[in-house]
Amino acid sequence: MFRGPYKSKDNNGAPITYMKGDVVLYQGKVYQCKNQIHKTPLQSPKSWKYIGITENFISETPPVDPKEGQKWISGNGTEYVWYKDGNSFQWIEI
Repeated sequence: MFRGPYKSKDNNGAPITYMKGDVVLYQGKVYQCKNQIHKTPLQSPKSWKYIGITENFISETPPVDPKEGQKWISGNGTEYVWYKDGNSFQWIEI
């Protein structure tokens, strides 16, 4: 499940627990959680699978041949990331 940018705490200040399969953006890179964790991909690299580097693509239409983890910013400013969800790829709004 895509969770968006990595956050260590929620709005109430409680630590956020990421679960196996959660996907986050962290320092311009996309990571998928391998097991339940509170730490960042840099603090606990064995708990996160590196997926790819985000590359901004700004256009009214998405790139024709996107790379996994690539970012697309539409003409109205909405941001998306190209994400592999199981066996398929899709644009996920971030």
